[in-house]
Amino acid sequence: MNTLVSVVIAAYNASQTLPVAIESALQQQGCDVELLIVDDCSTDNTLTIATQLAMRDNRIRVFQTPDNRGPGAARNLALLAAKGQWIAVLDADDRFAPYRLATLLAVAQHQRRDMVIDSYYLTKAGEHIPSGSRFTSLCSQADMRSVSATDFVSLGLGSTKPLIRTVFLRSHQLRFNPAIKCGEDLLLYSQLLIAGASCTFVNLPLYYRTESAGSLSRKNKVQSLSALANALILLHNSVSKTSLSPGTLSKAIGYRMKVTNDALAAAKWRYWMASPRTAPLPSLRNAFELIRHVCFRKVRYATKSL
Repeated sequence: MNTLVSVVIAAYNASQTLPVAIESALQQQGCDVELLIVDDCSTDNTLTIATQLAMRDNRIRVFQTPDNRGPGAARNLALLAAKGQWIAVLDADDRFAPYRLATLLAVAQHQRRDMVIDSYYLTKAGEHIPSGSRFTSLCSQADMRSVSATDFVSLGLGSTKPLIRTVFLRSHQLRFNPAIKCGEDLLLYSQLLIAGASCTFVNLPLYYRTESAGSLSRKNKVQSLSALANALILLHNSVSKTSLSPGTLSKAIGYRMKVTNDALAAAKWRYWMASPRTAPLPSLRNAFELIRHVCFRKVRYATKSL
């Protein structure tokens, strides 16, 4: 009998992309899947699409939040209902490669890991051909490396989608923070590592991430980066409560906060330039952070063109 993986999709106004995401999850080879779709009170026909597909395939279960609460709260509903030994999060506008889950499972089971992370492809909305990749330079292709909490934060791996052992997640009573609308992934995955989760990174881009202009992180960069900065503050505040060496991890968090604040400054300047100058003029400190962002952006957000 194959290992059961619970694939979690939080969906909000995702009617155009959800069918592709669902198909990629259901077509996973080498493992069994259950698909938990949580509609976050969409205003389009996302719920209808999910419900109709669930009627055709009993591996799909559909839930709905009482009101629009954001991706963290929506995913938490699915985490409570998950029956699989492993959990994998899939965004509603992204997709899996056909052997993704089986590949990550093989690594997890062979190395006895609680989490496995892969690199990923970047694609544009409506296109299936990848335009680039992220984290493929961390080690040789198909090679692996262990990842600590410090590594995870300093390398900026918060945008990845780890495969997570369900029993570890539940035994430490960890969930997505529903109050955070961007960076909730970074916070939860970092907390898992701080709690002692063993983790391996494998350099195989098996996840296709869509760079969509309509996503929260793209639609309102100031808002999403501000939320990410708050997530890092919460993470920093929690470090002192662990048995890990706080100095090393705090330094990594401090670096990631600097990177995020620089990007936030750049977003504020772009917003001011694009506005009819009714927005407040960013401060001189923002100007310094903007310059630093421009100078180091390629290094900090390295992507590999295909």
